[in-house]
Amino acid sequence: MKIGAITMLLISLSVCVPVALAAVTTSSAPAPPNFYITSNTSDLCKGLVNYIPITLTNGGIPEYLNIGGTNTKGPAMDDIQLGLSGTKSGYLIGNGTVSVPPLNATNSTSVNIPVFINANASSVLSLGISINYYFDTFYEDSEVRNLTFGTETCNSPLRVDISPQALTTQTRENITFNLTNNGSTTLNSITLHVTAPSTDLAWLTSQTIQVPHLMPKSSAHVNETVYVAQNASQLFPLNFSANYFYNNSRLGQISDSIIMLSGGIISIEPSSLTTSPSPVTPGSIVSISFILTNLGTSSASTVIVTPTAPPGFVPFGSNSVFVGTIAPSGQSPVTLTFTIANNTKAGNYQIPVEVSYLNSLRSNLSISFNTSVEVGAAGFALGASSNASQVAVRRNFSGGGFELYGILTPILAITTIVFLSLYIRERRKRRHAK
Repeated sequence: MKIGAITMLLISLSVCVPVALAAVTTSSAPAPPNFYITSNTSDLCKGLVNYIPITLTNGGIPEYLNIGGTNTKGPAMDDIQLGLSGTKSGYLIGNGTVSVPPLNATNSTSVNIPVFINANASSVLSLGISINYYFDTFYEDSEVRNLTFGTETCNSPLRVDISPQALTTQTRENITFNLTNNGSTTLNSITLHVTAPSTDLAWLTSQTIQVPHLMPKSSAHVNETVYVAQNASQLFPLNFSANYFYNNSRLGQISDSIIMLSGGIISIEPSSLTTSPSPVTPGSIVSISFILTNLGTSSASTVIVTPTAPPGFVPFGSNSVFVGTIAPSGQSPVTLTFTIANNTKAGNYQIPVEVSYLNSLRSNLSISFNTSVEVGAAGFALGASSNASQVAVRRNFSGGGFELYGILTPILAITTIVFLSLYIRERRKRRHAK
C-alpha cells in the first residue's frame, strides 16, 4: 500500500509540473497587448523637477481569443509600474517608480511622473520610459519606450552673482557670492560648489558654500578668498553649480559659468617735481616738470596728464599732455607750461594734476596729485635783476677787477654832469661881476 501510494504521487507530480512551467515559459506565453506611451509636452526645464504628463494606451490584440472570457479585444494590463531607464541627465523623484491603475484594452490613462533634469543637460534629451506590468493574470511584460524632449533654461528662483569679476594677478583677492531668492517660497539647504582652472586661481577658503535657508526676495552674501596666479589667463571661467530645495522639498539646481578677467598691477608715481622759474611774475611763463614712474607689474597704456588750471593760469598749448605707454619699471618725463595773466595776484597757487590710463583689461584708471606755483608781485623780477647786478658788481670790485659798467658807469656820468654844471654857473657869476 505505501509503495503504491508513493508511486501514484510521483506520477501525479510528473504530470503536473510540466503544465505549471508551461504557464510562465516565454515560448508558451501569449503575445502581450499592444500599448503606446506618449506625452503632450515637448520641452523640459533644466535644473528643475519636471512633472511630465505620460499617457498610456492599451491597444489590445485584435485577433485575441480569450477562451471562457468576455473580452475579445485583448487582455487588461495590471500592476503597471512606470520608471526611467538609461537616462544620465535625469532621474525619477521618489521611490523610482510610478504606479498606474489597471487598464483594459482600447482604454487610456494619464499620470504625471516627477523627473529632475540636470542643469547641464543637452538641448535635446531622450528619456527612456520603462514599463512593467502583468496581463492574463500569470504573464509579465517589461519594456522601455523612448520619448524625446527639448530642454531649456527656465526661470530659477535662485540667482547667483559674483563680484568683482576683474581680478589682479599675483595678489590675494576677496570674491563675494551673492545668492538671491527671486521666488515666492523659501529655499532650503542651498549648496553652492565653485571651481576654476588651477593654473589661474587658487582657493584659500572652502570651494563649497552652504546657506541653510533663504527667504523669498532676500539675499545672502558669502565671501571667499582666492589667490590669482601671476600668469593667469586674461579671461578664464569660474564654474558653479547649486542645489536647493523648494515647494515641499522639490529639488532645484542651477549651473552656470561666469567669465572672469585678470590683469597685473599698475602703480603710477610722480617724482622729481620742479617749477621754473620760481617765483614767477604776472605776464610771464612758468613750467612744471616731473617724472612718472610705473612701479607695478603691468603696462599702463594711453597715459594722459591733465592739469586743472587755477584762475589766471592759461595752459600753453593743449590742455592735456599725451604720454603714451609706460612699461613696468618704466619712466616718462612730463612738462606742463602755463602763461600767467598780467592781473594775477601774488600768492601760492595749487594746481591739481590727474594722470589717467588704461590697464590690460582696457579699464579706465587714474591717479591725482597737487603741485604748487609761487607768483610774485608785478616788477619783482626787475628788482631781483638789479640786486643781482649789484651783487655781481660788488663781487667783481672786491675781487680787484674794476670794470666801467654796472653801477660805476652811471656814478661817473652823474659826477661829470655835476662838475660841468658848477663850472658853467661860476663863469656866469664872474661875467656879471665885471
